[in-house]
Amino acid sequence: MQQRAALPRARLFDILDSERLVVVRGARGSGKSALITSWIEHGGAKGRVVCRMRPPAPNTTADEYWSALIDKLRRSGVILSATDTTGDGSAFATLIRTLAQIDVDVLLVAEHPTRLDAVEIAGQFAQLATDCPRVHAVIETWHVLYGYVQLLTEGIAEIGPHDLRFTCDEVAELFANYGFQLTPEVVRSLRHTLGGEAFATDLALLMSKRLGYAAVDEFGDAAPELVAVLIDTVEQLLSRSSVTAWRAAILATAPARKLTNETAAVLGVTDAEELFETLERQGLLQRTSSDLAWEYPAALRFGLLELERRNDPSLGKQALIRLAEHSLAADDPTAALHYAVDARAWKRAGRILFAHYARIVDEDLGGLFRAVCMFPRSELARFPLVRAARFALTTCNESAIHSVELPESFEDLAALGASQDVAETVTMAITEAVALRRSAKFAEAVALSRRIEPILYGARDAGNEDVARRAPLIYLQTAVTYQLTGELADATSDFQVAFRDGHQFVRRQAAGGIALNWALCGDARRVRKWLDVENAQPFQDGEFGDFMRVAGRCAAVLYHLDQFDFVTADALLQGLGGPAFHDELWAFIAYARCQASLVTGRVDEPLSWVTRTIAEHRAHFAQSPFADDLLTAVQAELELAAGQANSADVRINATTSKHPVVVAARARTQLLTGRPEDAIATVTEIDWPASGYVRAHIDGLLIKAAAHLDLGDKPHAVASWRQACFLAEHSDCQLPFAFMALDRRTLLAEAADMPGPAVPAGSDIFPAAAPFVRLSVREREVLRLLAEGAAAHQIARKLFVSENTIKTQRRSIYKKLNAANRSQAVSTAQELRLLA
Repeated sequence: MQQRAALPRARLFDILDSERLVVVRGARGSGKSALITSWIEHGGAKGRVVCRMRPPAPNTTADEYWSALIDKLRRSGVILSATDTTGDGSAFATLIRTLAQIDVDVLLVAEHPTRLDAVEIAGQFAQLATDCPRVHAVIETWHVLYGYVQLLTEGIAEIGPHDLRFTCDEVAELFANYGFQLTPEVVRSLRHTLGGEAFATDLALLMSKRLGYAAVDEFGDAAPELVAVLIDTVEQLLSRSSVTAWRAAILATAPARKLTNETAAVLGVTDAEELFETLERQGLLQRTSSDLAWEYPAALRFGLLELERRNDPSLGKQALIRLAEHSLAADDPTAALHYAVDARAWKRAGRILFAHYARIVDEDLGGLFRAVCMFPRSELARFPLVRAARFALTTCNESAIHSVELPESFEDLAALGASQDVAETVTMAITEAVALRRSAKFAEAVALSRRIEPILYGARDAGNEDVARRAPLIYLQTAVTYQLTGELADATSDFQVAFRDGHQFVRRQAAGGIALNWALCGDARRVRKWLDVENAQPFQDGEFGDFMRVAGRCAAVLYHLDQFDFVTADALLQGLGGPAFHDELWAFIAYARCQASLVTGRVDEPLSWVTRTIAEHRAHFAQSPFADDLLTAVQAELELAAGQANSADVRINATTSKHPVVVAARARTQLLTGRPEDAIATVTEIDWPASGYVRAHIDGLLIKAAAHLDLGDKPHAVASWRQACFLAEHSDCQLPFAFMALDRRTLLAEAADMPGPAVPAGSDIFPAAAPFVRLSVREREVLRLLAEGAAAHQIARKLFVSENTIKTQRRSIYKKLNAANRSQAVSTAQELRLLA
């Protein structure tokens, strides 16, 4: 397993590299040895002498343990002798004095030294790290050695059981190394089902190789073959002589996700402390990060529950239901939901989710994902809220869209909201709206979302608590629908309602969504305000914590680009990563990445990247017209910046969209290809102030100013420049000024006596003019026929002109394309998209 699980894990390697004493703690099969081995193999021991200390034999004393280490160090040449027995005369005191004076670096890897007195050995390792600056120690153990306060001490760190778990990216990488390209949904489900634990993930990999497909599906269901192997593994553990006596107690306590004396008592186990400590010594239990409870590793617990189901299904289910009821009584609905799902008590789980959905989202979004995925498809019709959550958190549209019958008028919809049983209706309606947008039926999704809102008004006025609890989440979903379709004003309004009334998760999502809306519009001051608000909201760690931050991170990238802070923008892009397949906001991520490439001059690679990304993601989420506008505009601008003006012209004229970002890109293309009159006409096509797109408005004004300047109309050029400067000052949106060539900026600033924002040197993005090949309509016809292989006389006959005329036009085409022959002309024309 160590060979397969020994992935390079940078996040953990950083801890091992940076601290003098690191405890790697976890139960059996958690990947402790694999991590340490991988770290050493990837350079963690560079320049150090590695000394491994195997687990001490039974009845070994601490003095014998340290004497053995002295002997190892002497044999390896680290020390020549160790006979100084001044002080207390112990082997440890001798070791400390000797290692304090060595002139080489030593990596000490100690395997399970806690078979000795754990308190004593922990204190001695801490002293070793303090007194011996050239010694780096890594302890592999099942036990907690240092408490929270001690871990705050400089030079001591712990990599605990939860740190050791593979992330989704690491699971995907592990499987990819062995020829399995898993979908993101399967990766996520596999990690949740097996806890990301090394041994269980390795078993799943081996079983997948044997089966030829992933041993866990996208809904978290493990293949029967994998379940059988996990049960066999558990049976082997329980049959060990050191564990057999505890078999009954282990099976009795296995249903508990967190083990305390209280939960053990609920399960009929008394005097549990001795049991917990014994099982920890056996490597079967691990303490939680807070050290207030114990837990079985997720895969071991999974195997224990499956073993119990095989032996007596009713006993395990009864215990899980008792734990669910106990958790509800203790005001912990999140734990209650998980126990109900483990028991496969779907009706009970559905009731818990219905009553406590908003709180569960706040407390454990990743656990909610697992829970809703575990619901059988046959149960989804009974639980519309589960189906809604499943749509929101996954890309699995496995259920058909069922039309919800709603009234038409605002008054009738509000009256429906006042009825007491409306909670299920509105849940089904938002489920349908999400399903519609997932199915690329954006207009229908928007229409249905607009009919949901009056229902929420009516429910609020009627004091319907069931609807009130989930209203912020519903507003969050209607806002996302509007955002994806470019209805940014409505999206911001609904995000604000969700923020006002929601819990932590909703507030963070809503604040990030508002920031992104303003970032797309280009109002940097409002972006900064809402990014500050978002950062003030707590967020969950891990994969779903990142999921919550996508909108805000996109907004932050666009904001820092507007401020010419390219270093921060690039760092944020690194954290954002590439667009994930399961993320509906993928087009906004792609847009932010392309904008960053545009303003930093890295334009060639992004052109092929964005084309590939669009093609890949359309299989998962359709591209809304709004996303299409954003990506079309930024692709055209990348082509202009790369000197591919003909390609940009073809692309931007292939759409009839009047969206402000498209209009600005079209006008810029016309300006840079020598058509200033057309650029002015294009810019005046829309009502810029009413559009709300500040950045595009400033862009349009600067394009208009440059066009007037090219036409010799300096007064109108200055007027447009002044308006652009005024807007930039009030919105703090500065980036469009880098889109204008330096000589034009300088001339206009002097003529208007208004400098405008300071653009960093070397930040000019577009030239004053872009190379552009312009062919007449007849030349395009001739070129097309040349590309088809037609001879001059054939073309002449087809176009009803003389052969000499065709030859003249052919020479003109070759000259414009800088081509010596037909082959070169056709090749160049294809590159310039003149044959499109």
